Amino acid sequence: MIKVFYMAVLLSAIVAASSCQGNRSFANMQKEQNRAISRLMADSGYVLLKDYPADGVFKPNEFYKFDDGVYINVVDSGNGRRAVAGVTSILCRGAGRGLVVYDTLVMENISNASPYPFPILYVYGSATAASAAYDEFTNYVFSQSLFKPMEYVGDSSVVKLIIPFEKSSSYLNSIGETFYFHKLRYVFELR
Repeated sequence: MIKVFYMAVLLSAIVAASSCQGNRSFANMQKEQNRAISRLMADSGYVLLKDYPADGVFKPNEFYKFDDGVYINVVDSGNGRRAVAGVTSILCRGAGRGLVVYDTLVMENISNASPYPFPILYVYGSATAASAAYDEFTNYVFSQSLFKPMEYVGDSSVVKLIIPFEKSSSYLNSIGETFYFHKLRYVFELR
């Protein structure tokens, strides 16, 4: 009987937490997001630059915030080849985690051990992913913000991104989840 009672209490707590999650206002989601980004910046020793570096070179702890709210740190700007809208196919692999709702959720498609072994395929300038294997990883994280760095970097580049929920995938937007990619690698598909 005691086990049944504890199971009922646990189930009630899960349901209550879920329903509270669904009733968060847009303003509350933004407040939670701002706190989570501030905490990430402070805990990681990241600093925010006022201007995008003229030479495109970032120190490991520097981030720049675009006008749309996406944060970037360029780890490697690539080999100099730039994407051409409507022509260049880009393969993207990344590793990241949620900052607000699922702060223990880690999603990646970099390692061979990943449950999501395929890169996201995207034609630069397109509105949707072109992945043949449109898997769960792509569903959860794909947004135009994922390819915003292509304005500044090229083939074989590596960046870090913080994507606010308003600029994220439809799924992450719907739950108010900000996503931090600690590694995104872009490789142009050769044709």
